[in-house]
Amino acid sequence: MQIFNMHWSPDGRQLAFMGRQTGTQWKLYIVDGETGRLQPVLSDNHSEADPSWSPDGRTLVFGRASDRTAEGSQLNAIYMVDLATRQVAELPGSEGLFSPRWSADGKYIAAVSSDKTKLMIYNVINKTWRQLAEQSIDDPTWSQDDSALFFDDFAQAGHSVYKVALAAGKVERIGDLNDLGLPKGVNFQFAGLAPGDVPLLNASTSAAYIYSADLPR
Repeated sequence: MQIFNMHWSPDGRQLAFMGRQTGTQWKLYIVDGETGRLQPVLSDNHSEADPSWSPDGRTLVFGRASDRTAEGSQLNAIYMVDLATRQVAELPGSEGLFSPRWSADGKYIAAVSSDKTKLMIYNVINKTWRQLAEQSIDDPTWSQDDSALFFDDFAQAGHSVYKVALAAGKVERIGDLNDLGLPKGVNFQFAGLAPGDVPLLNASTSAAYIYSADLPR
């Protein structure tokens, strides 16, 4: 199975992710951390992506093509699924958005526009949306205190990582991945935050190398 976008439940016992077998559509799965038992979240024919847990671990928020459009269209929407009943509801006003991220305090859900140019915030209590940032945006991640969001500007050389404060809306450049001084040919992707809001990076290279080894006789 291809696996992408994994997130631990708040109690650390379950892992939610999007996965697919070759030739099939993306679906949401939950795996038990102790037993390894794997189960799909939904059994319908829609594709599903980008799961994010509610603070109480009872709900997943995720993205998929809107129910009001044909499967595979570019118009996305954000949905919530009750894990006890498996009931699904569309988040109001979320058409054209994807990649949801629920804040740990439960007050907000962040999402990105389908063209990856706007970072949006949904107020769970007031049920309203507002725009927080506008530039090339990917992989939004909440800070540990939920006061800011970090994201990757994939359109910039070096995939610069930015931080935007929730209250003031101030966008701050944290660093350029090229600043690491690693060899050319290495590609980077923002992969979340370590304790202390330290950015984590995935690094891969398409370069091939030839090695020699002295073998024991």
